[in-house]
Amino acid sequence: EIAAKAPYIKDYLCEACSSHFTRVQSLLQDSKVKFEIDGRLVRGLDYYTKTAYEIQSTSLGSQNALGGGGRYDLLAEELGGKSTPAVGFAAGIERLLIVMEAENLFTEPNSESQIYFMPLGEKGIATASKKLFELRRAGFACEMDYLGRSLKAQMRDANRLAAPFVVILGDSEIEQNIAVVKNMSGGEQSNVSLDKLSEFFSDKF
Repeated sequence: EIAAKAPYIKDYLCEACSSHFTRVQSLLQDSKVKFEIDGRLVRGLDYYTKTAYEIQSTSLGSQNALGGGGRYDLLAEELGGKSTPAVGFAAGIERLLIVMEAENLFTEPNSESQIYFMPLGEKGIATASKKLFELRRAGFACEMDYLGRSLKAQMRDANRLAAPFVVILGDSEIEQNIAVVKNMSGGEQSNVSLDKLSEFFSDKF
C-alpha cells in the first residue's frame, strides 16, 4: 500500500539523466527492440547508475524473466580503478536454454566479425546502431564502437577483430543516405546506399 502511493523515480530525473534515458529509448526504438517502462523497477545492488532493466520472454509462462542488469558507471572507481563507464547483466542459463530451444535458436554461430561499424558523432551512433541490428537479423556478424572514439582508434579495433569490412558513418554520409564501406584486405572504398547494405554484403559473404 505504501509503495503504491510512492512517487516514480522516472518522474524526478535530473536533466542529464532524463536526456540519457530519452536517448536510450530512441536507440531501442530505432533497433526495433520492444520494451516497456517500469517506473518501479529496481535492482538488488546499489552500484547501478542511470538505466536498469530486465530481459523477459513470452516462452516461459509466468516466470518470464531471463535476466537483468543495468549501467554501473562509477563501480570501477569505487573499487580503486580508473573511470570506466560500463553496462552489464546477469542471466539464468537454464532459462536461456529453454527459450532458445522453444524458439529454435540453436543454429551454427558465426563467431568471426564480418562487419565493423565506425560511427562518428551522435547521428552516426544512432544510425550505425540501427543498421547493425538490421544486418545481425539478416545473419551477419557485426560489431561497432560505442565509446565515441576517433576514427583511428576505431580502425585499430577493427584490425584487432580482423573484420573484413568497416562501415564508416558520419554526418556527411547520413545526409546523403550512404555509408562508406572499406574492404580491409584490399583497401578499396565504396559508397553504398544505407537501404542497400544487406544486399551489398550478401554478395561478399
